[in-house]
Amino acid sequence: MAIKVAGTTVVDDNKVFLPNSASSVRTAPTISAGTLTLDLNSATVFDVALNGNITSLTLSNVQSSGRSSSFILILTADGTARSVTWPASFKWPSAQAPTLTSTSTKKDILSFFTVDGGTTWNAFISGQNV
Repeated sequence: MAIKVAGTTVVDDNKVFLPNSASSVRTAPTISAGTLTLDLNSATVFDVALNGNITSLTLSNVQSSGRSSSFILILTADGTARSVTWPASFKWPSAQAPTLTSTSTKKDILSFFTVDGGTTWNAFISGQNV
């Protein structure tokens, strides 16, 4: 049985289908005193001006274990070599985090997903020096 909620949201056998669920909201959070906070309720695409080193990355509103959470992080370089201290929960292919692009206005695009409530984040380079 399907139930229509709020016009176009449909609940069907414990599944919720949202309108435009294939699209993602983009936001541009800022680095503050070395900390970057990403709220997965506000967006899933984060476009960040990499104008300082990121020494702390905080993720909020991650789905509980058994459900997936994912996000895309776009880092735009400012012409200075910058670094990110990735949380230990981020697992990169071959255990090797990327060296970030430093050429001004060039972007590194990174993708992340978890199915265990954020205990482990699978981390991938989607594009560099774009």
